[in-house]
Amino acid sequence: MEKLELAKWASDYAIKKGADQTAVNVSNSRNVEVAVRDGDIETLKETTENSLGLYIYLDHKYSGHFTNDLRKESVKKLIDEAVAATKYLSADEFRELPDPKYYPKDTSKDLKLVDPDHDKLTTDERIKIAREIESSGVGVSDKIISVRGSFSDSMSETAKVQSNGFEGITKSTFFSASAGVTAKDNDARPEDWAWNGNRFFNKLTDFSEIGTMAADRALRKIGQQKIDSGQYEMLVEN
Repeated sequence: MEKLELAKWASDYAIKKGADQTAVNVSNSRNVEVAVRDGDIETLKETTENSLGLYIYLDHKYSGHFTNDLRKESVKKLIDEAVAATKYLSADEFRELPDPKYYPKDTSKDLKLVDPDHDKLTTDERIKIAREIESSGVGVSDKIISVRGSFSDSMSETAKVQSNGFEGITKSTFFSASAGVTAKDNDARPEDWAWNGNRFFNKLTDFSEIGTMAADRALRKIGQQKIDSGQYEMLVEN
């Protein structure tokens, strides 16, 4: 059963079992992660996940339920139990789906959430990126004793159905690159990290900058000392 078809069926079945309104999301995603530490591949994995999110509105009561088992009989059982459980919750007079007038009329517009070149990225290229991040951190100082360079990317697709008049499918991609660095400070081992993410691969920060940034942050912690408890002004990085 296709995602949108399953979402419609689940919504209709929940209404049949007594829900006033429902929202259903059916998603699948694929994620690839590579990490290199001290010159060696530490992590190389690919995961896929299917999920269904069910949101029940009943007498101004609300509950959310989730499953990774998308077999029809399993989803039926989830819905039966979800509707029954929602009846025991406290009511909130404002709990209901949005007014349909706020739903988009045209769901075919490109929201620019997908990198069209995502599928062209190879495993070798992912490993090369992780190595570049790792090596750039190592080269900053001889006080750096360990660097972990990581790269991951994902593609997801979600079908959404809301029982008062909305249905649609959204797709998205995401890429992230990060570095974790440990430095030597006599017996101490200060650590820090840097991260960058974007929906589009070519908009990521230069990979070598991520490694050097994490290393610089770790090195700045060398010589840090515990201070007395008190109230202080604090700078927060945005």
